Amino acid sequence: MLVRQSNRVTVSWIFFGLALGMQLLLGSYREIREQKRAPISYPPVQWILEHASLGEQQTVARLLAIWIQSLPELTNQEMPALLAWLEGIAELNPDSSYPLFLAGRVLGFGNTTQQKQLYGFVERRFRQNPEKFWSELAYVAVNARHGLNDMVLAQKYAHALVRNTPPNVLPPWARQLEALLLTDMGHLQQAQMLVGAMINDGLVTDPAEIKYLNEWLIWLQENDNNNQ
Repeated sequence: MLVRQSNRVTVSWIFFGLALGMQLLLGSYREIREQKRAPISYPPVQWILEHASLGEQQTVARLLAIWIQSLPELTNQEMPALLAWLEGIAELNPDSSYPLFLAGRVLGFGNTTQQKQLYGFVERRFRQNPEKFWSELAYVAVNARHGLNDMVLAQKYAHALVRNTPPNVLPPWARQLEALLLTDMGHLQQAQMLVGAMINDGLVTDPAEIKYLNEWLIWLQENDNNNQ
């Protein structure tokens, strides 16, 4: 009987200790969260980043990207420093799309000003290697249309996508993106030109896609005539 009571007392003290420890941890966490965060600083110049990597630039780039992803919500005033970090990470590992992924799909959500600046970074990096990074700019164009409701910005990115990426690299939906946006914007004559070019350039060989493009072109022509 004494042994059982002793065991119960021991277990009670263990649970009490765990509860106390959790309370202390939660209290510390709240204090840390409530402390004023220092603003993000600018990265060192690029050659220092490269030499400090000691030949492990890809590894350092991945670690820095993880750090960027873990940052709390930043202010608009911190965006230039964040963009400088993203540029530095991209230069450390030029073949990686991860900095573009962070800028286009993770960072700045809910803040239109920040998202537009981050999208600008995606477009700049895309232009350096369109064949590799076309999908990131395509995502940005679609989200500018549906997430930001900014048709002009979306059309700008779609135009850059189609004009700078080899046509044989883009899937049909990406090749059609600018024409779709122009149609939504009511620029039917411009959309006709793009759809007609897609039909005549010889790159489309799928009969179903050719049929779809021809029907789309007829619709554009009819609706353009009705609006005149």
